[in-house]
Amino acid sequence: MSSTTNPSTHHTSTIGAIGAPSRRNTELALLVFAVLIPVFAYANVGLAINDEVPAGLLSYGFGLG
Repeated sequence: MSSTTNPSTHHTSTIGAIGAPSRRNTELALLVFAVLIPVFAYANVGLAINDEVPAGLLSYGFGLG
């Protein structure tokens, strides 16, 4: 008989808990996108009605964000 053994039955290993990856950047990108949609819509309506960007656009955007 040979002295070699099957490595799959001889070695044991413990798989450690792998933490979930942080999705902070994804969350930030989605938040920025969600704020930009109504800001662009507000600017679009202002341009369509008055042919100019509304004066309170910046404060409106900061108010949403």
